[in-house]
Amino acid sequence: MPKAHAPKTDIHQDITNNIIEILDQVDLNDYQPPFAALAAQGLPKNPITNNHYQGVNILALWFNQQARKLPSNQWATFKQWQEKGAHVRKGEKGSRVIFYKTLTKTEENNNGEKEDIKIPMLRLYTVFNASQVEGYEVDQTQPIPDQDRVDCISLIDEFCQKTGADIRHIEDEAYYSILEDYINMPDTSLFLETEKASATENYYFHGARLAFSA
Repeated sequence: MPKAHAPKTDIHQDITNNIIEILDQVDLNDYQPPFAALAAQGLPKNPITNNHYQGVNILALWFNQQARKLPSNQWATFKQWQEKGAHVRKGEKGSRVIFYKTLTKTEENNNGEKEDIKIPMLRLYTVFNASQVEGYEVDQTQPIPDQDRVDCISLIDEFCQKTGADIRHIEDEAYYSILEDYINMPDTSLFLETEKASATENYYFHGARLAFSA
């Protein structure tokens, strides 16, 4: 009989399912999206390689960090923590990330010419937050931006006031409270510049999105 092969893992789908599983646990009446507080900590980082995680891994790790209330933005594999002299506590559940790399292979084409062929390589790894390990000192302090990067736009601020919307600055989270009918916005100093938007655009974009959801 031919040997049965295990079905191939769809890595992108695995990560997507992981994010959906976390979202299913969210209470929409008390949802606090991880915009400013997590961004203020910085992107998820591997303390062993000193590299930041990229792409969908940022979203996956941020959702995991918020949903499980993990205080650190540092993540590494079981083996990497061991190399650091630390060990993952028994019973801790890891989070999935994708490692992407492009391999270059030289082959001869139909014309007898050598050409480089790029082959994408995807691997799925399980990483653990620094707060899930022992033998490693976690820096629990959140870096505070040295300056406020948001330029207040008086026209928008005046418009928001005239709408009568109840906008508060109680916590370092951006959310709309359905039960008490108010919008909470983090302090402007916690908004950072991203690849596609300035700190000012991020602040007003998230505020507008919450206002329209109210």
